[in-house]
Parts: sequence; C-alpha cells; structure tokens
Amino acid sequence: MPENTFKDELKAIFDDRAAFEKEEVGKYSFDKSPLWLFKKDEKNVGLGVVKPSRDRYQKELADLINLAKKYGKKIVIRGGGSGVLGAATPRIGNETVIIDMTDLDFFRINGEKTWVETGAGIIGSRLENSLNEIRRTLGHSPASLGISTPGGWVASRSSGQFSSNYGTIEDLVLSLEIVDAFGKISDIQENELQSFFRMEGTTGIITKVRMKIFPIDKNLFFRSYSFLTLNQSLEALRILFEARKTMEKEGVFLKAVRLYDFIDRFLVAKPHSPDKKEKNKSSLKRFLEKIILRYPDFLNRLAKDLEKIGLARPILIFVVSSLKKEKAEEWLNHLDNLFPPAGKKRKNDSIAKVWHENRFKLRYEKLEEKIKDGFVIDAFDCQPRDHKEIFKIYEAVKNAVKKYAIIGAHFGLDRKNYYIYFTFIGRGGLELYKKIWMRILAAAYKNRGYTAHHHGIGFLKAGKDNLSVKHAYGIKWLEEAEKRKRHLDPENIFNPGNIFNK
Repeated sequence: MPENTFKDELKAIFDDRAAFEKEEVGKYSFDKSPLWLFKKDEKNVGLGVVKPSRDRYQKELADLINLAKKYGKKIVIRGGGSGVLGAATPRIGNETVIIDMTDLDFFRINGEKTWVETGAGIIGSRLENSLNEIRRTLGHSPASLGISTPGGWVASRSSGQFSSNYGTIEDLVLSLEIVDAFGKISDIQENELQSFFRMEGTTGIITKVRMKIFPIDKNLFFRSYSFLTLNQSLEALRILFEARKTMEKEGVFLKAVRLYDFIDRFLVAKPHSPDKKEKNKSSLKRFLEKIILRYPDFLNRLAKDLEKIGLARPILIFVVSSLKKEKAEEWLNHLDNLFPPAGKKRKNDSIAKVWHENRFKLRYEKLEEKIKDGFVIDAFDCQPRDHKEIFKIYEAVKNAVKKYAIIGAHFGLDRKNYYIYFTFIGRGGLELYKKIWMRILAAAYKNRGYTAHHHGIGFLKAGKDNLSVKHAYGIKWLEEAEKRKRHLDPENIFNPGNIFNK
C-alpha cells in the first residue's frame, strides 16, 4: 500500500497533531543520551510523530494501533525525552510512529490527599509544584524532575534523590491505565504492574499513573562527614542503611544519602559547589582542563595515592526529617557515635544544604559544550547483587576506565539496595566513548554487579545483539520480561529491538 495512504489515515486520526517533516520528527527521535551528541543516525529518525489529545486519547491511540497493524508499522512512546540511554529512539525509524505523550498533563488528587492520578505525559516539576501548594509531595525526585514524566519513570524504573525514604517508582505506583497491543484500555494494579515497570515502552502505552503522595517535611536536618578512606565511608553508609528502620519507628526518617569519592566530590559532581562558581570559567582554565585530561591515568592514580595519605577524603552527606526536633538530634548524635572513629571529621553541614538546594540543576547544555570541545563525558548507574561486593565493583569499574578517562562515583541507598553512580570525562571522540562503555559494562557484570539501577537499559547497556541485557537486572528478570512481551505484544508493535533482540 502506498506510504501516503498511511500518512493520510494517520492525519485523519490526529488532525494537525500529526507531523511527518524530517526535521520536526527528528526532534522527537532522540533523547538526552550523550551518544547522540557524537552521531545521530538518520535511520533512527521516525516516520512521523503524533500527539494524543487530552479528551480523545483513548480512541486515538486505539485507532493508531489498529492502523499500525494494518500497514505493518511500529510504535515508540516518548515522554519528556530525558532518557540518557537511547531507550525511546526508534531502531527502525522509517517504519516507526513516535507518540509524544506530553499533552496528557492532567491530574487529580483524592479527597484524603493520599494519592494523585495523573496523565502519563505531565512534566514532573509541574506536578510536584502543584502538590506543594497543598503541602504535599510526590516523594519521587529524580534530578530530571523538570524534564521527565511519570510514564517515563515507570518505563525506566526511575529512582529519586529521596529513594532512601520513599523507594523507587516501583514502591510508589498504585495503578496504571494502559492501552495494550489490541487497542484495549485496561486498569493495571498489583502484580500486573511488573509487566510495565522497567519495560521501556515495549509492552504497551502507559496513559495514566496513580501514585502515592505524602505530607511535605516540616523539619530537615543536614549532616556532612569525611573519612580517611572510602572503605570507612562505606561502613558509615552501611550503618545508615541498617539503622533506618529503627529510626523510622521513632519518627526520624533518612531522606537522602550521598557518599562521594574524592574525584566526584572535587572534579565532577561537586556537591558542595553552587553553579555560580562554574559559570565564568576562563578560556585559560578550559585550555588547562584539556591538557590535564590528556593524562587520565596519572590523575586517577594521584587521587588514589592522596587518599592513602588522608589528603583525598570521600564525603558523606545525608538529610533526615522528623516532626520531633529533639528525637532527630538524638539520632544524629547516636549515628555520630556509631560511625567509624578512625579519621572521621564532622564537616560544615552547609555542604549538604547546598546539595539539597541544587539537586535539580542539570547541566545538559554544559555537557553539549564539553563534547563539542572534544571531550567524552557520561554517567553509569549500577547496583551490587550483595552490598558486600560494592567496593569490589567500584574498584573494578574504575580500573577498567582509568587509562581512558577520569572517573569518579557516588553511592546512595533506596529502600532495598545500595547503588553506585559513576561519572567519567576524558579527551576523545565516539570510538573512545564506545570503548569506555564496553569496558565499564564488562567490569560491572564480571564482578557481580547489575548494570542498571535507575536509568534503564536502552541502546547503551544492551550491547551487541542485546546480549548484555541479561546483566541489567539479572537473567531471571529477563526471562520473565520476555514472557510478558510475548503475551502483551505478540506482533512486536511496541518499541521493537529495545531490550528484546527482535
């Protein structure tokens, strides 16, 4: 059947909310993955992009699915486009229609103010700000809150900066409304939710998300510590993890935890530095940075040597809340006594406060500038299968990359797991970028680390022929995910090639 017939029928469904111009469709065909800053392949540009309307989206999406089946087309669902791994990028663009979900930005709150039901395409910060007006919060606070959506959070298994208290998105969602591969609208709850968590748009279209909401904290307390070694810092992190349940019984809640190694603290994440110190970097400083980054192995070894003599201290920052100030102070003093005494230093708590104030400040424009300037830069999130292996994974990944880029990391907690978030920066182009990613992934899974925590899998973690997907959340998860895909999308309409090798 002629191509223009398909487009004409698509326009009949979506009216002026369907676009086919290559330049316009290209804007929706790529996410925030640094990979696309090196190279955007035209084969990944979709055939067209459509935008469902608030009042007719159910019928529009059902009609789209039937039309896609009729013409043998595929569908990719896109939220805010904030993904960093390429999960919402079409694998076969010329056969794929992209759905822009951002007009589904409605929400309603129940009378008891215990949950919110929202369109899957609402921008997170807009939703959070609206809740704050009635003294409520999502509890979910990814750094990308200002450019990401609830549908994307579910699809990628998002985790927020307060996940130590509230958990990941999987702990917060009560139900979903979805449109399945047969055009049917369904309400998904309880165990059925697993068919959509982490599945990156491969099993259906998420149209509504019902999530728990919580009272805003009245009292926050900030703490910052440094330790001589990373192992001592990790012991303090373990103490926080194990003390948390007892703290909560007494009305004290561990809201956020970040443990930064020396490189991440001073050269990469800089949790203690407001943005204003970064804005006026001189051309001389940029030139020196280029020179220094030609010798990443030296800088990585120097940081390690400095740590051995106590001059490159990791820093632990955390935030607690409580309605009872006295009880919070009591617990903070108790934790101070529990932490490893050797080399422990109580730091200025403004470090933790500055992190808290700047926690949503993304630097994507700066990343673009760096890559145009000849750098490779990216982040990698992972988690250990057992917390005892966290240092082993950390060392293995750093050793795998140290000759090619400066690499730092911070550690955090959600309700069930520890996780590690690496950031690397080096001098080079696409080939170096790919090499670093291959070495990172291999080092993580060879040392019993899952290669995903809160960013999903996408292009970058899938590996050649998707052979590395089994390492993301484990082979048992993948086996169950494949069953769900076959059952829910037997004709492979939704996001083909993503996660599953077909």
